[in-house]
Amino acid sequence: MFYADTQSFLGAALRVNIFGVLHGIRSLVPRLLAGGEDHVVNTASFSGLVNLFLSPPYSTSKAAVVALSESLHFQLRALGPPVGVSVLCPSWVRTRIVESDRNRPRHLPQAPSSPRTEGARSALREVVASGMGPGEVADHVVRAIRANRFYVLPHHDEDHLALVRQRTTDIIEEGSPALPTIPGIGPVPAALAGPAETR
Repeated sequence: MFYADTQSFLGAALRVNIFGVLHGIRSLVPRLLAGGEDHVVNTASFSGLVNLFLSPPYSTSKAAVVALSESLHFQLRALGPPVGVSVLCPSWVRTRIVESDRNRPRHLPQAPSSPRTEGARSALREVVASGMGPGEVADHVVRAIRANRFYVLPHHDEDHLALVRQRTTDIIEEGSPALPTIPGIGPVPAALAGPAETR
């Protein structure tokens, strides 16, 4: 985790990742219902399906987006109007997510820095750089909308699907969650696996 102040980071993740989706739904869905056939796509993450444990606030917020999208799907289907819902759950995508602190308001204290957090940032930067291109992810979304498909997993390969199957098995068997091997990383580097340092 990049930030020692988990409470602050969790608050930011909830405000952006959950309330951003909620505000979008509240603003747009009534208009879509009034206009007839249309489609809602909410962006979650593969971390919303399988907890990859690198960032608890991120995984928590993305799991909430998946659950929220499922609820919206059921509600809109019950209403009858042809408004579809999809939830996008990509794995690594070439974005600037590792640089998200560039959007941090200047009046807020800067996130703590240490060799461990900088090592984690560097390791994640390399993994993200090797990810799927945004345009390819967009193609998956367009195809899902046309097929009225709910779950959109651009990384629909055996490495990722095996993690979903394992989590489902853990739930059915009422066991403890298995520690996932993170696609694109393999064994987790110490810089990513270790606890955040505090001051």
